[in-house]
Amino acid sequence: VPFGTNILIQEKNNSNLVISSELCEDLWAPVAPSSIHAVHGATLLLNLSASNETVGKNLVREQLIANQSFRTKSCYIYASAGLGESTTDLVYSGYAAIAEAGNLVETSERFSFQGQLLYADIDLDRLIHERKGVPGFTLAAPFGTSASYRTISFSFEAATNEAGVLKREVKRNPFIPDGLYYNPYSEALSLQAAALSKKLSHLGDKKVIIGVSGGLDSTLALFACVQAIEKLH
Repeated sequence: VPFGTNILIQEKNNSNLVISSELCEDLWAPVAPSSIHAVHGATLLLNLSASNETVGKNLVREQLIANQSFRTKSCYIYASAGLGESTTDLVYSGYAAIAEAGNLVETSERFSFQGQLLYADIDLDRLIHERKGVPGFTLAAPFGTSASYRTISFSFEAATNEAGVLKREVKRNPFIPDGLYYNPYSEALSLQAAALSKKLSHLGDKKVIIGVSGGLDSTLALFACVQAIEKLH
């Protein structure tokens, strides 16, 4: 039985499914072991935890899980001890979560005496695609070489989905970020106006000329021009 902190478990028929794990407080470390696992190819990161509850701790924990899945461009699965675990004054909630690339996909009910099963659809192809644009995954030299890791193969027989329906929602507008507390459209307009005002300041121009057709594109361009001129006073 392989034992150690340098193990990757890869599915024989799907090279994108690579599993590795860390334990409990590893998630709270300055450099989490799962970060190192990820740069060596792990896409499914598991955290087996016994994290006790204190007031406000779960909010921080959820942020850590989501952020770690974002930094590692991975699926991060977290499962903690339940209510019956403690024989001392500690309280455990049985909290579990599944996060993908920065988004909490599924979370469990806390403090439940009933057993819970948490599952979700994960897009492994998306994770691999996003990693290609991150230098940390192509320049992993600071974390050692992949030769120090051991890869264990296994076969996974996927459950059949007779209905052919995904549990996850496929976004109609995939390039609009989720879970924002601000208006992404307003931010996009501000980005355009900032870029234009910088260009105008370099050129030394005080005026812009724009043809407005009345369509959406030219109307948006007009709004960006107005904001840019306002920024330049």
